[in-house]
Amino acid sequence: IDPTECKTWCPPRIDSIDEPLQTYRKDQSSALAAKIMTLVGQDKVIKTKLLKPHKFGRDKDRSEAEPYKADKNDGVSLYYVMVNLFRDISQSHKRTLEAAINAASTKFRSGSPLTQLMELQAKVQEALDLRVRIKWDQSAIPLMGILTRRNPLFTEVTKKYSENPPVDPEDSAVELDDLCTDIALMIERLDRDGENWDVSSGSARKADLTEDDPMSEATRKIERLTAETNRLTKEVAKMSHGNNTPNTKGKPTTPKFHDGTCQVVGCSNKIKGYTKDRGWRLCASCLLDSTTNKKTLTLKDKSEWLPTRSHSQAMSVLSYGEEKGF
Repeated sequence: IDPTECKTWCPPRIDSIDEPLQTYRKDQSSALAAKIMTLVGQDKVIKTKLLKPHKFGRDKDRSEAEPYKADKNDGVSLYYVMVNLFRDISQSHKRTLEAAINAASTKFRSGSPLTQLMELQAKVQEALDLRVRIKWDQSAIPLMGILTRRNPLFTEVTKKYSENPPVDPEDSAVELDDLCTDIALMIERLDRDGENWDVSSGSARKADLTEDDPMSEATRKIERLTAETNRLTKEVAKMSHGNNTPNTKGKPTTPKFHDGTCQVVGCSNKIKGYTKDRGWRLCASCLLDSTTNKKTLTLKDKSEWLPTRSHSQAMSVLSYGEEKGF
């Protein structure tokens, strides 16, 4: 079974396998068949469906296509039929599964999160089985935000993942599965402490606070600090966007000698995609070196280029690539 390409191959019959492997295959496949038929039990509809001939694959609609019939004593053939009948591994199903995981956080706003978490864990496990690429910022971050608003103790869980984010945020099903496990442990701990899950996300906690409550004052301080942090972050982003050097009036300028070549000392590579409006100052090689190795570079105008500015140019290059369809 190839879940990435959504392909399955018909397993070989026992009598077509060479000895001495045939004996091992027969014994092990018989044991698997016994387990499967035990699970089926007395359900005649399922049993009939498993054992009757079926046509699978891309040629299944052709009249000359040969049907496949599972042997009740061959567990491998039974499993093959089960996968084709009941396991949807199409691309459309993968997209539906990804969308359901991304939207799961909205179900955690009220009530006990345990039931919703179990449903999410089942979907994440299926995503792992089918190798669905789950985006961290669309699935995990909204979930962590809602849970920490419901109970600040969830920050003990989220801090771990904030400090050590996934290596590939575009493909983070494994990390999301780990996060769900840690959340389950925290829910168990809170349940033991008598947590009241009947309130919605954050609203009831805020309503319980009064002006004289120390927690109320702390909450207001946190909100003010958060707002100030966001403001400063935006200001820094404005200053570094496009990696231009701000002048005394606050307007970005590009060094007069900049001709579209890399401005790092010792490098003269052309900067692909450079325009005066963008004002990029590093070539792709130097940009990668600074970003990956967190290296401070010296420019030809004797100024220093910090890794944070490399990140800004990288985001600008990314936007350019998206516009061009790269």
